[in-house]
Amino acid sequence: MTILLTSNKTPPFDLGQWTSQGIAPEKLEVIGVKAAVAHRRAYEGIASLMLWADTPGPCRSDVTKMPYRRLRPDVYPFVNS
Repeated sequence: MTILLTSNKTPPFDLGQWTSQGIAPEKLEVIGVKAAVAHRRAYEGIASLMLWADTPGPCRSDVTKMPYRRLRPDVYPFVNS
């Protein structure tokens, strides 16, 4: 198991975080990333499958499940939901 931690809080936007440490991310069998959606651009090119865990809180993967009460009716992705 390889764990990549950063000294400074940085989002996983770039595979360079792995390669800068001599790790080829495309050769790893499984990569776990803690991020909402921004990681997709970096990892879509090497991933055969992406799974999301929809956890409660302010950064949910499915924002339509957040308890908004006073949105305009035309706000995406809540239109017709």
